[in-house]
Amino acid sequence: MQTRIAEEFSAGTRASTIPQRQAMQALTERGLPTSRDENWKYVNLRPLEKVRFAPAANGPQNAVTAQDLPAPVAQYARYTFIDGVFAPALSAPTTNAGVLVSSMKAVTSLQAATANGAPAHPLLTPGLAGGGSTDPLSTPDLRFALLNEAFATDGALIQVAPGTQCRSCVELVFVATAEAKAGASYPRVNLQVGAGAQVGLIERHVSIGSDANFINSAVDISVARDAIVQHYRVQQTGARAIWFDTLTARLAENARTSCTARAWEPSPRDPPCTCS
Repeated sequence: MQTRIAEEFSAGTRASTIPQRQAMQALTERGLPTSRDENWKYVNLRPLEKVRFAPAANGPQNAVTAQDLPAPVAQYARYTFIDGVFAPALSAPTTNAGVLVSSMKAVTSLQAATANGAPAHPLLTPGLAGGGSTDPLSTPDLRFALLNEAFATDGALIQVAPGTQCRSCVELVFVATAEAKAGASYPRVNLQVGAGAQVGLIERHVSIGSDANFINSAVDISVARDAIVQHYRVQQTGARAIWFDTLTARLAENARTSCTARAWEPSPRDPPCTCS
């Protein structure tokens, strides 16, 4: 399996970045978990033998419409990603000046422009939460995070300025459309919360078009001193979806975070989701 992952990575038509190549190198050396690993001996990993690890081909995003998505949640700004790629047409940005939500792909372009003299957004600074992000290269058991790092083509970077109060804040909707045999979906979130801030985040995953997706998600959270995060995770993926998820969090002194998870089979009769 490891050889096939490396071959699919090498065969990709997109240009890989240095962190992606480093992640693939580390994954090649460590390999994905097996039943011989203590933390994974009760997990059925055999479905991975039939999936395609390379990201789903970027088809027309207009194939997914707003009517296909769950009803928006009141007071939450919505950001939608289709097979891991930001879809601006299906998103409604936040108006809170203390919150910046960016496409990771766009951030890479902005950082390149900043290096050439263009001004950066005042919130777009490293270490906002005082901790940086978790490095899967230095954490032996985060091998599915390495897989995400190697293949993800986009993601959501959320930066909350110190003291910001946004309890009903951001909803991320990750849509998986591809069959597992055709390509994978790599949702990716980096949440950085400044000191004394309060933020509410809904992270929602849905299947549209196919219920047999391969989804490998990675969420990284940094919470500075005295800050509070309320994190809701809603899984509405298909009954046949193959799902792996890595969540890491670093909390400074007196920081708090709570996570509420729910999974259900979506129905047209479901009422709109409300969170408080």
